[in-house]
Amino acid sequence: MQKTIGYCFGMICLLAVLSAGCGGGSSSSTSDDDTTTGTTVAGTLYQPNGTDPLPGALLYIPRSATAAQIAASKTASSVEVGVDCESAPSNAAFSTCSGADGSFDLNITDCTDIDAANNQIVIYVSKGAFDFTITITGTCTSTAQTIATEAADTTAPEITTSSADLKIAICSGAYDKMEDVLGRMGLAPSDSDADGTPNYNGWDDSVNVNFNYFRGDYYADTDFPSCCALMSGDTVAITDSSGAAVNDSNGSPLSRSITDYDIVFVNCGNGCEPNMGGLTSVLDDAFADFTASNSTLRSYVNGGGALYITDLSYDFIEQAFPEYIDFFSGGSGANAETAQDAQVGIYGSGVFEPLASNVTQSALTDYLSSVDAGNTDCGTPSGTGALNSDNTVNICHFLSSWAVMIGLESGSTATNWVQGAAEFNGSDTNVGGGTITPGTTEIPLTVSFSHGSGSVLYTSYHTNNAAEQTTDFLPQERILQFLILDLLGNL
Repeated sequence: MQKTIGYCFGMICLLAVLSAGCGGGSSSSTSDDDTTTGTTVAGTLYQPNGTDPLPGALLYIPRSATAAQIAASKTASSVEVGVDCESAPSNAAFSTCSGADGSFDLNITDCTDIDAANNQIVIYVSKGAFDFTITITGTCTSTAQTIATEAADTTAPEITTSSADLKIAICSGAYDKMEDVLGRMGLAPSDSDADGTPNYNGWDDSVNVNFNYFRGDYYADTDFPSCCALMSGDTVAITDSSGAAVNDSNGSPLSRSITDYDIVFVNCGNGCEPNMGGLTSVLDDAFADFTASNSTLRSYVNGGGALYITDLSYDFIEQAFPEYIDFFSGGSGANAETAQDAQVGIYGSGVFEPLASNVTQSALTDYLSSVDAGNTDCGTPSGTGALNSDNTVNICHFLSSWAVMIGLESGSTATNWVQGAAEFNGSDTNVGGGTITPGTTEIPLTVSFSHGSGSVLYTSYHTNNAAEQTTDFLPQERILQFLILDLLGNL
């Protein structure tokens, strides 16, 4: 699987640093600053949609630009993505980290340490899979000054073009559409009016060499390739919704296996699951049991892949990775529960929604306070950004029989991001012996964990599965957005 996005490649970007810059110029402004020595470049980093911040990203300027140093800039470092930046490479002369709101101040105290030809300063940006440069117009001087940037200069480029290396696979599901969140972020094709310009209002049903869609339910177009084959470890011919082959950069029909993807998303209600949670699957290659998918997914994640699964598709996590999350009525440790036993959640609409849930990680709280939630289908947040005034976050769209987590397994290294007192049928006891009472005890709703070199993320809730096209996010979709960035940051 690919480990970086190559927006600039090898000597192409190297030459850009030494001359006019990679990716064009900017229209920044300059002002005097009496409080700082030298030149400070200030602004906000944005995700590819150009409006949402890119937090926890490393910005640096190298002392020089050799091919070896460019490669060294992606040396893996152990950080909590979303909280800390990657470590600056050894060739970095000056560096900084973007905040939860994407803001940054990069101070250059000695202009002789960097290449800043033709009144341009080239800054490298790295957040795991996001790896690009921004070029700022301005003269680096030892006199205190601030060069203010604009959004057009500091927005991450689209990654769904043939020049990007990140590979995303989406497996469809009957009850969720994570691809729409990706479309709003600029991580999936989103040109619904076909005018050649993305409008970031969800996925536009198209695919390309970087974004591939797989049929995993009876609603998806039958000409998309099979998700079941992908999760079996097979090499699959990539097609679009009409069955036409997707070609690689050489014009040859594209075929891929799961290990070719950096991130695989499996939506709620995926029909490859045996019995599909009690429903009859119309897929002719649905699994008879979890043997093949367990082996494929565990090996994929262990080798460095990222896996994101929602709600009723939870058994692709519980059966393959039973040692991390304690699901309702589950087994313990390495013993997985009986498939589908955790699907005891009560339909939330009109009962306990919106569920004001507690965010347990400060990095997520900081991010949610920096972005809005314009989709008010789950209520209007009463506080800052997507948060309520008490720093809780509203969550809606709990399906009937949604999958219930009651805690983490003993010794688990998983992270619980969001928890709330949701309603479900029955009661259970967690690994510590505590009684879990529906509607009273706060239970995990969003959990991630590392396994081998990769990562897994699960949410009991999902996106609004409505067909409407909108650029607005629900509060819970803002959570998904942050956690997608978290997964990208770990690649």
